[in-house]
Amino acid sequence: MTNYKNRGMFLEKVINISNKQYLERGLALINKVPTPTSINTRKGTARYTKKSTVDFTGVSQGTFIAFDAKEVKTTNFPFSRVQPHQEQYLINAYKQKGQAFLIILFTQHNELYRIDIDEYERLKKHYLQNNRKSIPYTWFKEHKRPITSKNGIYYDYLNKAHYVKGGGY
Repeated sequence: MTNYKNRGMFLEKVINISNKQYLERGLALINKVPTPTSINTRKGTARYTKKSTVDFTGVSQGTFIAFDAKEVKTTNFPFSRVQPHQEQYLINAYKQKGQAFLIILFTQHNELYRIDIDEYERLKKHYLQNNRKSIPYTWFKEHKRPITSKNGIYYDYLNKAHYVKGGGY
């Protein structure tokens, strides 16, 4: 049985660092969405009480932002990693003119990518029609630029570091 307990913890930590840096620079307010849980004090256990939406939500310069962060150890991103309720939440945020996306860390390559939900939906439809259940890492490598550190932002996933006073491209 696969243990998912700490999956994504590294990525969550570095995104929280980036979020703090965005806030300190007045570029965005992004928060981790807590997963609803209940604790059984007699047994000393906790369980999820309902499905969470996505990992992070917030606002940047008047635009709502919602995204989910995923880590994969494989050389592809399986569609099964995005739960239907997460996908629907991101689609709904996008329809309301928000920024809605996935951040995916390919741990084998130590590369982080962002894919907007509308692009993810198009790719999912295309690959599923061709009997493929994932997006290959090579697609990200050929079509996306890895998210990197810029102007003191650990991972500039919003591409806002160039707004930092004294910084720029």
